[in-house]
Amino acid sequence: MAEEAAKAEAAKKAEYPLPLLPGNPARQVHEESKNRGHEKDAHAKKNDMLDIEESFGDAKAEKKRSALVLDKTKGFMKYQRRGEKYRNPMSRIRDWKELSTRLNDDELKYQSARCMDCGVPFCQSDTGCPISNIIPKWNELVFQNQWQDALNRLLMTNNFPEFTGRVCPAPCEGACVLGINEDPVGIKSIECAIIDRGFAMGWMIPHPPEDRTGKKVAIIGSGPAGLAAADQLNKAGHGVTVYERADRIGGLLMYGIPNMKLDKQIVQRRVDLMAEEGVKFVTSTPVGPDSEARQSLET
Repeated sequence: MAEEAAKAEAAKKAEYPLPLLPGNPARQVHEESKNRGHEKDAHAKKNDMLDIEESFGDAKAEKKRSALVLDKTKGFMKYQRRGEKYRNPMSRIRDWKELSTRLNDDELKYQSARCMDCGVPFCQSDTGCPISNIIPKWNELVFQNQWQDALNRLLMTNNFPEFTGRVCPAPCEGACVLGINEDPVGIKSIECAIIDRGFAMGWMIPHPPEDRTGKKVAIIGSGPAGLAAADQLNKAGHGVTVYERADRIGGLLMYGIPNMKLDKQIVQRRVDLMAEEGVKFVTSTPVGPDSEARQSLET
């Protein structure tokens, strides 16, 4: 105790080396300097302490601040085409997966920014997309980050965008007006990205028809045409049965296109979705002049 008292007395003497009486100018200057030091320390400590609400950033606001800002009006002059790149050969030889990698969100926005909002969009005309996809509209929706609206617009004209977005020869890009003097817009990549995001986000759910007509339709062959017909007729409310002579549904999609271009899980995913919507599939059933399936259909 005596030692502590001695230390305290020594500290006090060090603080005031001379006995400065109240009212002495030197003592006032010393106390003001000491108070400023205490205020500075308190202010620094306050800055180090954050309100718990401020410590958690607003995810939406942060995403909006970090969002890529592009010039849509002059994008076709400012930005170059960004194409899908092949995977590393050393990794490709170890599996049967698709050859190319998909564009990321920023690359897709660059592509959609290059769409010129043409007065006459030849990409969706007779010389472009054979199914008349409303391409400029969903390009604009992707640019605005409205992916679900872009998906709905795409599905209005295309039954299977996940197939066409991978194996279609893309006549729409050949008819693109920008292709006259520049590389065309990467329409095919955007289309594939829209439907892939639809499945990833859970937007692609079964929508069986609310009312059935009572009519039955048999479709022979489960290739792209057969599946598209089955999908349309089922949406109209008819009872649809698809007959396939092979052991799996898909026809050319399943047996004619290699996995490196179209993964068979992509095909099976669509077949499962159609089955949940009410389409019936019968495999290993050839339908010909003398087949039992034909006789059962005629009766």
